[in-house]
Amino acid sequence: MPAPAPSFTHLARLSDDTGLFEHARHAIVRREHGYCTDDVARGLLVVSRELEPSAQVLGLAERYLAFLTHAQDGRGAFHNRLGHDRRWTDQPGLGDWWGRALWGLGTAAARNPADWIRTEALVAFSRGAARRSAAPHAMAFAGLGVSRRTGQDGARRCRTHLVEPCGPRRPVTGRRGLPGQDSEVLRR
Repeated sequence: MPAPAPSFTHLARLSDDTGLFEHARHAIVRREHGYCTDDVARGLLVVSRELEPSAQVLGLAERYLAFLTHAQDGRGAFHNRLGHDRRWTDQPGLGDWWGRALWGLGTAAARNPADWIRTEALVAFSRGAARRSAAPHAMAFAGLGVSRRTGQDGARRCRTHLVEPCGPRRPVTGRRGLPGQDSEVLRR
């Protein structure tokens, strides 16, 4: 029995012409909390994985991509919080939201069925991938974006800049991390 097609009804309900609202109480958006780059990036990631998107899903991808490109500054950092009044409440930075934005953009650049979305996502992804964060979580999320781009133009350069400088090969000890148990060397 084939799996049912995913429904994007709730995701569309939580979105407006600007992006994906950060919070809701059941099906009712909490406008007072505005939007955040983290959630919009997750939304872009989800809709970009749809192989045969409906017009509604393509519209969501377009909106989320527009939000992320608006959130990004000229040097590749991202704002995280946008009020419902459409004013940024923070300064661009390289926190977890930067890494999640690269994850969503990398996924859209690699997998979105719409050529123009892939092209625009790649531009924003490349600008953001030129930066590095001091936060390990942010770098991990950015690495997920790089991994989605494996085998595509510019992917090697992004891996070289973002992933390889994160550290040398490290010994990992055992399944529980106890010294001397099944020691092996794994890459990052």
